[in-house]
Amino acid sequence: MAADESSVTEGGAGIPAGKPAGLRALALFLLVAAVFMALYVMIVGGNAVDVDDRLRAVQIHQLLQGKGWYDLTLSGIAMPEPYVSPWSRLVDAPYVAIAGLLSWAIPREDALHLAFLVFPPFLLLVFAALAVATMVRLAPQRLPLSLPGVLFAALVMNRALFEFMPLRIDHHGMQLLALAALAFGTMLWSSRGAMLMAGAVVLSVTVGLEGLPIIAVLWAGVALAWVFHQPGADRVFLTFSLSLTVLAPLVTLLVAGPRGLTTVETDIFSAPYVTLFTVFAFLSVVAAKAMSASRGVAGRLAALAFAGVVSIAIVLSTMPAVLTGPFAMIDSVSRSLWLNRIPQENSILLLVAIGQWPRLIPLAIEASLIVFAAATCLSKVRSGRVAPLLVLAMGIAAFCCNLVAFRFLPFPAMLLSLFLPGLLTRLLAATAGRRRQLAAATLLTATGSAGLLFATAKLLPLDRSAMTLQGPDYLTLDTCSPADKAAFASLPAGRYLSTPPVSLKMLEGAPSGAVASALHFHRGAPAMRRLFDALYFQEPAARRAALAPFDYVVLCAYPPARIAAYEGPPSSAFASLIAGRPVPGLEPVLLPLPAAQDTSLRLYRIDHDRL
Repeated sequence: MAADESSVTEGGAGIPAGKPAGLRALALFLLVAAVFMALYVMIVGGNAVDVDDRLRAVQIHQLLQGKGWYDLTLSGIAMPEPYVSPWSRLVDAPYVAIAGLLSWAIPREDALHLAFLVFPPFLLLVFAALAVATMVRLAPQRLPLSLPGVLFAALVMNRALFEFMPLRIDHHGMQLLALAALAFGTMLWSSRGAMLMAGAVVLSVTVGLEGLPIIAVLWAGVALAWVFHQPGADRVFLTFSLSLTVLAPLVTLLVAGPRGLTTVETDIFSAPYVTLFTVFAFLSVVAAKAMSASRGVAGRLAALAFAGVVSIAIVLSTMPAVLTGPFAMIDSVSRSLWLNRIPQENSILLLVAIGQWPRLIPLAIEASLIVFAAATCLSKVRSGRVAPLLVLAMGIAAFCCNLVAFRFLPFPAMLLSLFLPGLLTRLLAATAGRRRQLAAATLLTATGSAGLLFATAKLLPLDRSAMTLQGPDYLTLDTCSPADKAAFASLPAGRYLSTPPVSLKMLEGAPSGAVASALHFHRGAPAMRRLFDALYFQEPAARRAALAPFDYVVLCAYPPARIAAYEGPPSSAFASLIAGRPVPGLEPVLLPLPAAQDTSLRLYRIDHDRL
């Protein structure tokens, strides 16, 4: 899609196509987002809330009700160990602030619900402004920006727009906002842009570590640009490193407190990551200052290597537990029967392998964008403009992450779509003959990419069983009914061994004395293991030990079709419970509900002497 670059000048720090063109592009982008959200609500019905949003709402409610800022223990959950949330207060803060302001005029619960409705679309406004501004800077300066390209880009990144729907209050929207700010700051390629980049990096890692591979690629690109004396790189590298040196520990201290700077928690931005970021950034500042007059590539490369080795050595020697990885709390049984069976923890190619061929369309578009954007970006590097190549590197990193686990799905679509308006602008500026050639090349690239990805999906030894419902998955199925709300509110005080869907409903509607156990999140792994030992496996001693801390077992009834299809251990306590058969030591308890009110909730008192 690259037209003759000799006739095209790329944008720099200003808005290449002018403010009116940028505003028109922003309006079009927001219009597409609004139509997409409206269509989603009309077609799917209801809202787009998932379990992440629901648990985030519980965490925000507890903060608003007086939970300490640094206290991330969730009340109402005991595995029997306390459940300490890995989720950052930085995401909670805006909702609590909005609710606090509005509660002067309306009831607090209504104020919080209104905050859940309005703040995600506000984030969309900021995200859209950053995305469109980046598109404008990636497009040729002397040509009118392709509005069809903006339209197409918004359509391609529909999965990213989904994260900004009302009530989508989890951290994914803020992650996308941080990556958009990182791309925009990179395109500014100035001291101001470098400070924005550092702020975006710290925002991203503070709210979640999903963006870490993308950040690592961008950081490496900025460092290499400094090593190879790219125009403006000295100033950007120094400012970026200095800003990170200050922001990484400061924001962590504000958001997580002293504990965030001292504890080793490998699934959040804690001491190992803070140390690595701060030490490497500080040594980079020293190197940038000391070698500001040096033109030697080898010397700068050696200085970077020294900074990297020292940073890693400090972290590994003082905090070796970082090597256990972010899922260290998950035992092998829970990993096999639960974590590895969560669809989004598998490659996007797994969906293609099981027959979801439409998934190839966005993948092929993204792969084609990489090919065509690479040609344009490399030509810019030759003319001294490295920033577009760094943004493309971020997109490629996100694309590769998506091939590993499709929880990264929104990232590559968002980052790579930023190039679409510029590519279409060049295509439309080309001669008629050249346009036909580029159109044919585009079709060939997309078809070839789809074919290659399809072949890869079929040839790779992907675990297709993760996408089929099997015995262990029944413990995480939500079979409760909306009519069970009164039943949850009538649960007696005590500690419950509960399935993840039931636990979440208990957090939302059970009395404060009723304490649930398992959650469908990685830090809930200890309770998931007890759930398997108590109900799924058939070892009596393990069952007694797993049930020892609890007073009750609670689950929701399963539809007859699900019971008939169950293929787990036939003699397990779980198989008996869902089939309505008695289990020694588990005594059915009738909930105090009106006779005419039915419920799918099933409650059992644990008689530990009869287990």
